[in-house]
Parts: sequence; C-alpha cells; structure tokens
Amino acid sequence: KPWWKRRHTCGRMVALGTAPPSSRWRRPFDEGDQETLVRIVKEAQARKFAGTCGDFGEFLRKSGHANGTRTDPRRYSWKVLKSFLETLVEEKAVVCINRHQNYADIRGKFTTESSEDPTRRSYPPGVVWELVRRTEAHPCFQNKYKFPAYAKGWKRDWKNPEKLPKRPKLVAMDCEMCETEKSNKALLSVSLVDERGTLLYHTLVKPKAKIIDYRSELTGVTEEEMKDVKVSRAEASRHVRSFLKEGAVLVGHSLNHDLQALRIDYRPVIDTSLIFQYEGLSMALPSLEVLSSRLLHRQLRTDKKHNSTDDAKATIELVLLELERDGQATLPLKAPEIKVEKEELKKLLVHSLPTGFDLQLLHHLFRSNPGPAPMRFEKCRQNSAFAIFKSAEDANLAFKNLLGMLGSDYCGRPQKQNVVVQGANNGGRWGKLEVAVRKMAAHNGMMYGQDIKNAKRKRKSSNRFNGSLDSSPQS
Repeated sequence: KPWWKRRHTCGRMVALGTAPPSSRWRRPFDEGDQETLVRIVKEAQARKFAGTCGDFGEFLRKSGHANGTRTDPRRYSWKVLKSFLETLVEEKAVVCINRHQNYADIRGKFTTESSEDPTRRSYPPGVVWELVRRTEAHPCFQNKYKFPAYAKGWKRDWKNPEKLPKRPKLVAMDCEMCETEKSNKALLSVSLVDERGTLLYHTLVKPKAKIIDYRSELTGVTEEEMKDVKVSRAEASRHVRSFLKEGAVLVGHSLNHDLQALRIDYRPVIDTSLIFQYEGLSMALPSLEVLSSRLLHRQLRTDKKHNSTDDAKATIELVLLELERDGQATLPLKAPEIKVEKEELKKLLVHSLPTGFDLQLLHHLFRSNPGPAPMRFEKCRQNSAFAIFKSAEDANLAFKNLLGMLGSDYCGRPQKQNVVVQGANNGGRWGKLEVAVRKMAAHNGMMYGQDIKNAKRKRKSSNRFNGSLDSSPQS
C-alpha cells in the first residue's frame, strides 16, 4: 500500500483514501529544488511542524536516513527532504510549501532572464552607474547609509561594480513600518518589483516585539490582516537578499530606512530622494508624491495611505525616466509652495539638546536675550523642544537677538547654531552647552526657502556671532 494508506510506527494515521499532501502542492519537486527544500525544512523546524512520522529528526531516525544526531537539512539529499515534506498533512504546512514554491518560481524566472531581453526599456549602457555615482555623491549619502553592519542580525553585501554588467538588473524595493514596544520603525511589509513593474516579492512581516501602533491610516495594514502572519524580519531579509544575489542595483526612495528595517547593508543603490533636488536647496529631499506628480504626472497615495508595491513601482519608473535622458540630469524642481500654519509661527525649535534635558534648562537660553521671553516650553523629541511665544513677531525678534552662527536647515528655514546657553553648567554635568535654534518657516511663512550659507568663523566676535543677519521674517 502507498504510505498515505498505511498506519505509521509513530502512532499517527492518515485517513484511508485521503489524497497525499503532494497532490496539493503547486508542482512536484525535483533535483533542482535542493535549495528550496532546505529553506522549507528549516522553516518547518522553526515552526515545529510534525508529520505522520513526527518532526524532521524523528522522520530521519524512523526512515533510516539519520546521519548521527545531525538534523541540518543541508546535509541531506533532495529526495530525503521531499520524503519528509510528503508526511506533512496539516493545511498550514501545505500553505508554507506552496509559498516557498511560488517564491522560488518567481526568483528563478527573474534570475534566468537575459540581460539582452528585447522587452527591457531602452537606455544607453553605463547610465545606470552614473545614477549610482550621483546617489553616492549627494552630501547626505554618507550619513544616511552608514549602517552598523557589524552588529548582530545585520548582513553586509557590497557588490563590486567592476564585476557587474554595464546594464545590470534593477530591483526596486519599498517597506512599510509600524511602531512596537522596542522600535518606532519596525518592519511591517516589504515589496520588490523589477524594472517592468512586475511584482517579484511581497509579504507582511510580524515583528518580534508587540505592535502598539499599526499606523493603519498610512500603511493600510490592520490588526485583522496580521493575525495569521508568521514571516519574521530575518526571513523577509533573506528573501530580499536572494533577489540581489546576482548583483542587481537596488532602487528605492529614502532607501536607507528600508535597509535599516531589514538590517541589510547593500551596495550599489540608486536613491530617488538623492538624485533629484529642489532649486536652491542642496540638502532638501523631494518626497515621492512630489516626484510622481511633477515627473510622472501621476497622483500617488490619493487616499493618503502608503502602498509598498505602488511606491516601489513609482521609484523604478522615476529611475527609468532618468535613464532615458542619456545621462543628462533632470533640472532642479521648484520647491512646493506650502504655507505654515499661523500657530506654528509663534514657535522656535531648540534642538541638539543633551539627552535627558530638563525644560528648566531652556530658561537659561533666553534669560540673557534682550528680546521677548517665551510664554512656555514643550518637549517634542528626545533632544529638542519648542519655545512658544505670544506672537509670531515676538518669535522673530527673539530669534534675531540670539547670538549664534546664522545658516539654514535642509528646507531653507533660518537657524542659528553654536548658540551658547548661559549659566547652564548644571554643576559640571554638560560643561559649555551649545544648541541650535531655528524658525518654523522660511520667508513669508513658507515651508521651503533658500539655502543660507553659514557665516564663516572669525576671531572677532562681532563677525562670528551675527544677530542681525536675519532679513527673512517668517510672517
């Protein structure tokens, strides 16, 4: 009798006449599926799947295939692994097997396509590497892509461009994040698409820590959808890296956040937030919605919810559009005309404060300032707080009278650095304390302004600390 009609020595029994589990698989396994079979058995071990002959270790002993006490599936042939999977009759095990087969089929199709495929978009060879160089040349790149790849759980994979083709494959990625008890940027979903916009991989991810905010209004993911999700961050990371194994160029928008969530340090990359810029703002990073609207003439996120697949497709379209320009960079875009709310104009942001600071510390900042004093202070982040004034005019005057090095932030909003907090020594805890103070808006209350070059340091204090350079009121 075939095995699925027999009783087994482990005391388990499959109902007579029931079709074997393999009949519910997407397709039969063969010798080319060794890697896929290993991945499935490893997941079966991690999720403690047991078949009619027990778990994988019991199966090896009862079938006579045991190699000592070793249960590493990489040490066994594809036929042994396939025989074990045939004993898994539970529905969740069959679903797991089909998921891995589907993933393997998509990946196999992706990696076997010829780089000379005539259906690929036409652009000159070598232009891809020009976009990679433009990404790495951006002043924000080194800071944003400096990952702790030495830490536990991280994987570093830097490809040598000299060993990759002039027209490498492009893979676009986008992730969605949620807030857990341990992180406010925990991985929630990941999507990969190729340069045709075909979905290569998409999955929801279950964080280890308890989720306290799904951010459903942005991610579109609800608690109900996450009930049966078993995919871990490590598993999602492994699948993503398998698509990059052949040396593809990874594309994304603010891709550093996605790589940080997956704990992958990968090169080469093309970051669409770094290859496009606003006019007169060298450090401002255009949003994906603005780029999609201005360059692709398509509205993204019309319901204000992010969709990782749609976002990934938008980034690959932006890159292909730039590639077809034959190396000629798109001219800087005009910054969006966004008005800051009037109530926000009454505030000054004080940042670069010491960790664990007390709001009482901020009183020292304005005590020696001849300008108006704030009505109150509010913490907004770990190292920053708002100074709230009676009116926008008072906030402007207080900022003007502060002694510091005048410059601007990445949006072109005026700010002063090296502002010394007088009398804030706090018994030697911080020593000489310097902070930064900026306005909430640029000229005429607009969100975006123009770069202001930092004043050069000179010996004379009148040149080094200029409190009268500000000629751009925020209201």
